[in-house]
Amino acid sequence: MREYLDLRSDTVTRPDEEMRNAMRDAEVGDVVMGDDPTVLRLERMGAELFGKEACLMTVSGTMSNQTAVLSMTGRGEQIIVHDKSHMFNLEVAGLAQISGVQPRTLPAPGGRYDLGELEANLIGTAIQTAPTTLVCMENTFNLNQGLVVEKEHIDQVCELAHGKGVPVYMDGARILNAAAALDMEPDVLCRETDAVSVCLSKALGCPVGSLLAGSAEMIEKARRMRQMLGGGWRQGGVLAAAGIVARPASWR
Repeated sequence: MREYLDLRSDTVTRPDEEMRNAMRDAEVGDVVMGDDPTVLRLERMGAELFGKEACLMTVSGTMSNQTAVLSMTGRGEQIIVHDKSHMFNLEVAGLAQISGVQPRTLPAPGGRYDLGELEANLIGTAIQTAPTTLVCMENTFNLNQGLVVEKEHIDQVCELAHGKGVPVYMDGARILNAAAALDMEPDVLCRETDAVSVCLSKALGCPVGSLLAGSAEMIEKARRMRQMLGGGWRQGGVLAAAGIVARPASWR
């Protein structure tokens, strides 16, 4: 009998025996009440991985993205996204439907903004315009092509945006791939970003899961936004245990 490799996506990975056993034996509590020890452990690990103050577990990259925007912006504001980004193209218009923000799409070949064009589109508050309150990046990038964005460009975008008082969010669904390609620790690569996410269900073998990391204040608000989106679980440790097993070497 022939065996075939399924190369459609890194999302079709399966939990191995170690991961299944960890999920079965996970110590659990109640996530809404804040006492699930396995979820809390995974969140501490995620904050350390990215060098951020706090971290929140969600069920998917899309939930992390939408939770981040809800937590970092207000309705009627404007965010900048890549024209080929997942957030703009593959999240069922969630930015408009859920967060009530106006996406301003800019071309970003290879995931890199033209810095002059980016600066020109950082719009302040005026009577007829929606102010720009968030710049979004993506790494790896470009609708499943897996293009890596170097730290130098990330830092340039952050410096420009921060100079205008605008935070930067990194959709890092596959940020661990980018870090490996650049031979760089994730916390170094994302040091200047205000918030970053990573998917545990892409290449790491987890059936479900994503992490969102940022400041303690931002994550405190994100926890409430996650609840609104239906992410208030009870015994979430069953899922978090898979993420702990899947941790990369730099996370151990």
